[in-house]
Amino acid sequence: MTKERDINLEAVAMDAWYSKFETYLEKNRKVNYNVRLESLEILDERLKIHLCGYGWVIVFKFVAKNGRIDHITTNII
Repeated sequence: MTKERDINLEAVAMDAWYSKFETYLEKNRKVNYNVRLESLEILDERLKIHLCGYGWVIVFKFVAKNGRIDHITTNII
């Protein structure tokens, strides 16, 4: 969406009191100290992982009927 509007972000600021996030992770993202996300077995569609440069998060795996796999993460543990 930022590309469509020609916006170049340099930083994102948020209030630490309400800090929570939810975002997509690419399947080749390095987690758990240098392991590719796609190589992890995510049982029950969720797994606690270490996101390098951030800390511990929960990742959810969604598999669509057409086979597409999305990984969504949140810091709400």
